Amino acid sequence: MKLFSGHDTTLMPLLVALGHELRDWPPFMSNLIFELYWSERDGKHYVKIDYNKEVLRVEGCDRDGYLELGQLNDRLRPFMLQDYSSQCSAVEAATKEHHGSVSKKLAAGVSNGVE
Repeated sequence: MKLFSGHDTTLMPLLVALGHELRDWPPFMSNLIFELYWSERDGKHYVKIDYNKEVLRVEGCDRDGYLELGQLNDRLRPFMLQDYSSQCSAVEAATKEHHGSVSKKLAAGVSNGVE
């Protein structure tokens, strides 16, 4: 079992990527549970996703909410980094460039946005 923690702003993009229509902010203590299953019958992995104790119906899932793992990967692939190292390097370079032009007060993290 693996447990990850986040906030509403972490859940919202993931819910949208899964095709869930957001009408409101996720309520306090919201959770997404990904359960991984192995099918002896067809030799494939399946995922069932629960959002706040209710099955999250993802396009392509069966009537019980099971979605083949490969289909889930295909659905989420456009939202995943393909080359993590180069993306991190680009952010690092931009951060160094930006901090060179930021005042010492802001760079030190002292500002709360009020002058």
